[in-house]
Amino acid sequence: MNKKLTALLAVLLIIAVLFGCTRAAENAEVTTAAMTSQAQQLSGHDLTTTAKSTTKTAQKTTSATTEKGSTTTEKSTSKTTEKNTAKRKSSTAKKAKNTDKTTTKKPRVTTTEKRVDKTRCTITISCKAILSHMDDLRDGKQDYVPSNGYILRTCTVKYEDGDTVYDILKRVCREEGITLRAKRTGFGMYVEGINNLNEKDCGGTSGWTYYVDGKFPPVAVDKYELHGGEVIEFKYVV
Repeated sequence: MNKKLTALLAVLLIIAVLFGCTRAAENAEVTTAAMTSQAQQLSGHDLTTTAKSTTKTAQKTTSATTEKGSTTTEKSTSKTTEKNTAKRKSSTAKKAKNTDKTTTKKPRVTTTEKRVDKTRCTITISCKAILSHMDDLRDGKQDYVPSNGYILRTCTVKYEDGDTVYDILKRVCREEGITLRAKRTGFGMYVEGINNLNEKDCGGTSGWTYYVDGKFPPVAVDKYELHGGEVIEFKYVV
């Protein structure tokens, strides 16, 4: 009897031991699973944190790179603009200098001025005004009016020191065989007629007048002293 009881107790003890081991194994599995889950959660959290950190770092790097690129572009644009502005200022300054040089240049003497012969004068005698007033011309005077209106085309006459307009007129009329009629007045010598065309032959106000270098002198022909190179014109006016 005691042996049976002992054997039964032994069996119970073995069962109890086995049951305890099984529970321990189950608890160990539960603990292991919990730990594994926690580890996974922690790992996922770390990965998320790492990913977020990486994203933020990438964003910061991109922003910094963009800012640097923008700054570099702005600096480059600014430098280019400054260079272009400097070039424009330099170009403007050069143009201004060239303009100043051009403005301050001394006027050149024209070819005509260089070739003026001070030892001679030119003289022209014309009665072209009569051509449009032939009906007013005194009878018998038509033959003294050239068809082109020029009694003497531009002619060169030697100039001598102290010559007056009247001296040149007398000299050329003598050399060309042209009739000259003049009288002395209180104002000086007055030319009454050239080539038989006299004052009032073509109307009450007609007569001879003269010009020197295109201007009408306010003095008599023998009062206008020449210096050589002048252009003299005698014109019959109506």
